[in-house]
Amino acid sequence: FSPGDHDGPSIFRSSHFTPLRLLLQPLAYSLWPDVRALMALQSAFLASGALALWGFATRRIGSRWVGLLLAASYLLHPLLLHMGFNDLREIQMGVGPALFALAAHAERRWPAFAAATLLMLGARPEFAFLLGLFPLLNWRLTPAAERGRAWWLAPAAAAAGWYLLTAAYSWHFFGVALPHLVRTGQVAAGGPLASLPERLLPLLRLTLLPGLLALLTPEALLAGLP
Repeated sequence: FSPGDHDGPSIFRSSHFTPLRLLLQPLAYSLWPDVRALMALQSAFLASGALALWGFATRRIGSRWVGLLLAASYLLHPLLLHMGFNDLREIQMGVGPALFALAAHAERRWPAFAAATLLMLGARPEFAFLLGLFPLLNWRLTPAAERGRAWWLAPAAAAAGWYLLTAAYSWHFFGVALPHLVRTGQVAAGGPLASLPERLLPLLRLTLLPGLLALLTPEALLAGLP
């Protein structure tokens, strides 16, 4: 176990618990042994988020045109295009399922929530932090009368359960529980935190427009601050 190994197999021991990648990428590559097969698989997962937005808007507002506008704005977002064309990263496969899970939680569709959450968490364990914020993000999208006990507790329970599974997997095979948190802390302490002053201004410039728009949805701003 080598937390500083960024090139060899230790990176997967220290950072990643990604059953979704381990299951689907070898299958895609066996069908077409080319890196473009993996990029196409990743793009399909990313693009599926447009369907989640279209379906949610259509059901809640009753307008397919609003759904199409949301889907198009998602597909044309510069960050999404960058993720789809720049590199192959397993965490990006969880973005589309995350939107399905978020919509299903808002509408209390529990079988769909469970399936989408499993795909999202299977892409990278760090999605558990986002999952725990689902009640905050959906605060105004679910009427108060419909927020039952499951609405509050299901995201936290699923996130905690997945982290226990991740810890058990890492401890069994590598003798280190939650190594990606340890490694992330080591990297942060020696890198971004040490150079925070010089990084802060470019970060504020980069997030200016999303930050101003987030003022219209305070729950999104609170979720993004960390």
